[in-house]
Amino acid sequence: MKNEVLAEHLRFFKETEEGQEELSEVDARSVARGEIRGEIRGEIRGEIRGEIRGEIRGEAKGFVKGELSMVTKLILTNKVPLELLAATSGLSVDELKIIKNSLLNPA
Repeated sequence: MKNEVLAEHLRFFKETEEGQEELSEVDARSVARGEIRGEIRGEIRGEIRGEIRGEIRGEAKGFVKGELSMVTKLILTNKVPLELLAATSGLSVDELKIIKNSLLNPA
């Protein structure tokens, strides 16, 4: 009995124009839902990636500011040779000299 009903429904969708139209509408709605879901997922992924990139950039800027602050304080103590600061800070001796001059002779 169930097979007969199923076969009848299948014939309706396959063999009648009304059945074909109904399937087309269902298919179009399914495609639209899929597109909307895809857009939402894409937006969420994009937002998450943007937030992560922003956090990384913020942390990097904070780290650089902290390093520069430390270097500045050490230069002002005048107890650490610029060569040693250059070796540990990643800045060149020339860059450190520029920083030192700007600290000692503000514009």
